[in-house]
Amino acid sequence: MRPGKIFIMVIASLVLCLLASAPAMAQSPCDSVNLVLDPTQGAAGASVMATGGSLMNNTETEFYLDAIDSSNFLGQVLSDSSGDFIFNFNVPDGVTVGVHQVIVSSSFGNESHVECPADFTVLAAVQTDAYTPALAAQGTTPGVLPSTGLILLVPAAGLASAAAGGVLLKRRRK
Repeated sequence: MRPGKIFIMVIASLVLCLLASAPAMAQSPCDSVNLVLDPTQGAAGASVMATGGSLMNNTETEFYLDAIDSSNFLGQVLSDSSGDFIFNFNVPDGVTVGVHQVIVSSSFGNESHVECPADFTVLAAVQTDAYTPALAAQGTTPGVLPSTGLILLVPAAGLASAAAGGVLLKRRRK
């Protein structure tokens, strides 16, 4: 073996040894709790499911929006015998459009307290029944638009095109 290759192999071995002996980065308790929101976005009133785990067994678990105080309280559940939780809630009315944090607050590990956030994006509400009032005033059902007579325009345009084509064809033959 050439000396250059030996040198490279020695350096690579030293780097691998240093990486293997380096202490692992400390893991945050929130990494273990793994708060997941489904969906991660929606308008006010949307239904959201929050799941996670690694909490103390059978412990009260509280949920807040943006800050831990009574005005932002979403609700609470008890973690199960494994420390896992499932919490369903609706995005409160009046929440501003934009990114907010859902925060889980509970006991973790050796009875220490943990507060873990997950982002939720509040979207603008979409009006889906914009035509319903006008149709109701006409006495029709929302699924049926009123007839305006424009449907006759398509066959009339077809007949006019055929007549014009016939005239042009007749003139060309002369």
